[in-house]
Amino acid sequence: MMTKVRISGPMLVGMTAAALLAVWFLLAPLDSLVDKGPFDWHIQQLEFRQGGLEVLLLWALLFGALSLPDRRHGLLLGLGAAWLYGRRHGVDLSVALVVLYVEAIFALGRTALERIVGPQSLRPTSLLVAGMFGLVVWSLVIWTCSALGLGSVGAIRLIAIAVLGGVLLFYRGPRLVTLVWRFMPTRRLIDRWIVAGLATFFMALFAKSSVWVDFDSAWYGLQSEKVLVGDGSLFASQEMVWLVHYYPKVYEALALPFAGLGSVSLIFGLGIVSWSLIAFTLVAILREYGVSPTLRLIGTALVCSMPALANIAMTAKGDAFAAWLLMMGVLGLVKYRRGNGSQWFWIGLAAIGLGTQSRLSSVPYAALLLMLYGYALVARWRTDGGLAGLKGKGFWIFAIAAILIAASLGRTFHNSGVLLVAPNVAVELQLALGLRADAPAGLLLAMKDDIQRLPLVDGMWGILFDPARFLHLIITWIGNVWIFLPLAFLLLGGATSRRRTADIASWPLLFVGAGFFATMFGLRMLAGGDGNYFIVPITCLTLWGVVLVNKLHDQPRRFLEVALLPFFVCGLGISFITGAWGYGTRPFDAVMTRLPFEYAARGKREIAEAHLQGVAKFFSGMSPGTHVVGLEVFGVSDRLPSGWFLPVQYEVLESFDWQNPSLIASPDAFGRYLLTAGVEYVIVPKRPMRNEVELRVGRDIAANKERGTLELAYQDDHYVVWQVVGGSRPGDGRAPAMRSPLAGKGLAVVSVDEELVCYGSRNQVAKVTWKGAPGPVAIEVMAPGGDVAQLWVAGGNSGTAETGPWVMKGVEFIFRDGVQGKEIGRVSVMPPCP
Repeated sequence: MMTKVRISGPMLVGMTAAALLAVWFLLAPLDSLVDKGPFDWHIQQLEFRQGGLEVLLLWALLFGALSLPDRRHGLLLGLGAAWLYGRRHGVDLSVALVVLYVEAIFALGRTALERIVGPQSLRPTSLLVAGMFGLVVWSLVIWTCSALGLGSVGAIRLIAIAVLGGVLLFYRGPRLVTLVWRFMPTRRLIDRWIVAGLATFFMALFAKSSVWVDFDSAWYGLQSEKVLVGDGSLFASQEMVWLVHYYPKVYEALALPFAGLGSVSLIFGLGIVSWSLIAFTLVAILREYGVSPTLRLIGTALVCSMPALANIAMTAKGDAFAAWLLMMGVLGLVKYRRGNGSQWFWIGLAAIGLGTQSRLSSVPYAALLLMLYGYALVARWRTDGGLAGLKGKGFWIFAIAAILIAASLGRTFHNSGVLLVAPNVAVELQLALGLRADAPAGLLLAMKDDIQRLPLVDGMWGILFDPARFLHLIITWIGNVWIFLPLAFLLLGGATSRRRTADIASWPLLFVGAGFFATMFGLRMLAGGDGNYFIVPITCLTLWGVVLVNKLHDQPRRFLEVALLPFFVCGLGISFITGAWGYGTRPFDAVMTRLPFEYAARGKREIAEAHLQGVAKFFSGMSPGTHVVGLEVFGVSDRLPSGWFLPVQYEVLESFDWQNPSLIASPDAFGRYLLTAGVEYVIVPKRPMRNEVELRVGRDIAANKERGTLELAYQDDHYVVWQVVGGSRPGDGRAPAMRSPLAGKGLAVVSVDEELVCYGSRNQVAKVTWKGAPGPVAIEVMAPGGDVAQLWVAGGNSGTAETGPWVMKGVEFIFRDGVQGKEIGRVSVMPPCP
């Protein structure tokens, strides 16, 4: 017998108002993006229409699989549908390899925790901690091997096969995949629909990554084998100009086993897994707040469908990974505030610290979380009567993570002279404390005076309802459901009538969420900044709204659960057409033989279209860390510099005018940069110079050619390649000899402050860099006019070392093939003094 549902007049009015508000919140941004914005063309393409239809079909199949009474049959149907989808897009192997990689890291973490902390439970939160700790342990293996001279991509890949393969082979505990399947909520129809949607979009992100590549990923994340460990070590300075190469590299280091294979989907897969980890973590946080199971899933789906998060997950950047770590910090805070053991205090601190070393944009929110941890610590101290509760084995989790954090900070300091290379405020503070930013790394571009802070009212309106106004935010939109949730809560009577829920304050979520307003409207950013800067505070604001909705009585709460589902679908749809400016995946075809090496194939096309085949052949066989600069704006595609697809480390000279214009300000400055930064070749196209920057760089190249700094190494009908060999000033017959080739196509460079050596104190500090040596190197030092050299330092085939204040003009650095080995190169400190 059906029970009549009575809805009071005020409640009916509230529901109607909430429904109309939801329609406005959904339609206004869609109108901005599709009608006013550039995506009206996108939705007309077959890649969107047929690719989107394919996604909906997979969603239906996975929903059906979860709905089958026999879970084994459902598992077979779901896996079969996912495999067919992945096979058509050529990403099935990528998905399998990434899942195996994560499975091995989880097993490593769980095994290590059982040795250090003790037996581990199978609660979802314990699984998250095991995964995080496994990432720490595996990262320490990578960084340690790199410090020992085993940091090349090939070496890291072999170590991964040996270590992680052995873990998978001998681990006898529960498998992560089976645990995820066991804990998957499928009781209610709406639960199954959401889980199927998230699983479908997981596969769709992989499929889309096989088609579209964003600029930043191509810039550094997809070139790790060249720009991160091109010289065989994470710690070796690549002497590159752009600041991105000096950012913390904890996340990029985790992707090194997949680097250099020519696969986008393998590299992007770690970001997609980070997106999944955020989902699991959000469910755990909302469980701590006593949110109902279905509303937990809805809240998680709202965050995971936010284009800023979903789109950044499909990149080689560490934003999603850093966001997950900070949300682990939130989980640790909630658990610690609820009176759980001290291990969550240490877990949370470890996660926050790791987050800052995965993406610098997380630093402001990490600071807010640390303030909350301090407050929670004082509150527990007053309750417990002391800090004895912090004692325990959980401290070792933080201590081991701190080693990785220190290694990352040490790399940044070693290569740039400062601990944090951004934001400029942090750099200026470090400079004031006596640290020195080393060239050629430049500071972040200072905001021009005519760039104003975003006005609060007009800016909020644009962010919420007219995102097409913002050039960067348009492809990483932060959504608007986080504002809709508290408004709907008020419309449905939440301010006056609510049910009892978990007795835990949600204001810390609001506190971290307030960081969005401080950064978006307190800083001056171009076009409102990138949406991925704000993932953490927007996630916290969304969770806070979900916790509010959970306080509503059953009738309005269930109404709102249904009303929120279109936000989930809308977010996925916007992400599908905006991510990397790519419109969907692929139109229908019968090709089932694609392989996950799409980037290698694209590289061949780009090289051919840019007529760089001869140049690529010239560089073939050289070390991937061979430092090359060249003139070209954005190559043939007008999106990515074609030089990035060469088999060597490549930087675009025109971009120096944005990051560090002093390097190309004059022929002298450019020549000094070439000699001290380890640049080995300069590529110049045989075409007229097109703009002022190119004319200036062309002038610098011509002047240094005349001085003998550059000599012809290769040319064809389209390009000239100059080799940096040294040189002299006009009228000065002395070669500066601040660099020397090493046997085996290697290079040694000694950098000093010319003015101080020429005119200042006799004793100076020098930076010595070597790369591409045939084996371990021993460096001897010989005083000016001396005949006996003394051993100074020994290291791997690539590395960087800094002397004490004892270098003077005429000192010689002699490079040998191991201690007492034969000489393979020699550098004399003879700067070109007038």
